[in-house]
Order: sequence, then structure tokens, then C-alpha cells
Amino acid sequence: MLNLRLYFYFMLMLTGFFIACEAEDDSNTNCTGVVATYDTTVKSHLNEHCAISGCHAGPILANGMDLSTYASAKAIALAPGSKMICAIEHGSGCVPMPQGGNKLDASVIKVIKCWVENGAPQ
Repeated sequence: MLNLRLYFYFMLMLTGFFIACEAEDDSNTNCTGVVATYDTTVKSHLNEHCAISGCHAGPILANGMDLSTYASAKAIALAPGSKMICAIEHGSGCVPMPQGGNKLDASVIKVIKCWVENGAPQ
């Protein structure tokens, strides 16, 4: 009987652990203290990693996405069903960006996510 109780408590704790882990959702980034505007932070990251000729700037745009201007970057970031964040996070079901390159630094991803979550301010 004691073994059955221990098993029950162990399973209860294990279930609680999995529920707690599942509850963690990265879709809402803690943006406290992050000042993410296009002009102050995002533009330089996009220009360095995305808005490169042959990728998302210049006469030939990958997937027709231009990330070289505020207006076009904002439109892409806030478009319904946008996969911009999924792509830079190398998320499941998205083409990892930068394509053929390493995943962006977590701090860069956080800045871009905060920018998008706050409505992509200029």
C-alpha cells in the first residue's frame, strides 16, 4: 500500500512538472527595459543580417520581402500570419533565417521580438 501511495505522489509531481513546463510560452517575451524601435535598434540588425543585396534588399528580393526600409519591414513584421519571428528563432515549420547561417544572437532576437510585439514603432 505504501508503494502505491509513493507511486501516486510521484506521478502527481511528474504531471505537475510537465504541466508547468508546457505553460512556459516564449511567444510573449519579457520586454521590460528593452527599447526597440526601428531607428534606434532594429534597422542596424536588419541591415547587418537580413537587408543584404540578394536576400531582403536590392533588385532581387528573397520571397519578395524587402527589409531595407521601415515601411516594408513593418509591413512584413506585422502582417497576419507573419513568420518573421519564427524564421529568426529557427522555429518548427519555418525556413531558418539567416538562410545558411547561424541563428542570430538571443539578444538580437529579443530586440526584434520586442519591436514586433510593441507594434513595430519607428
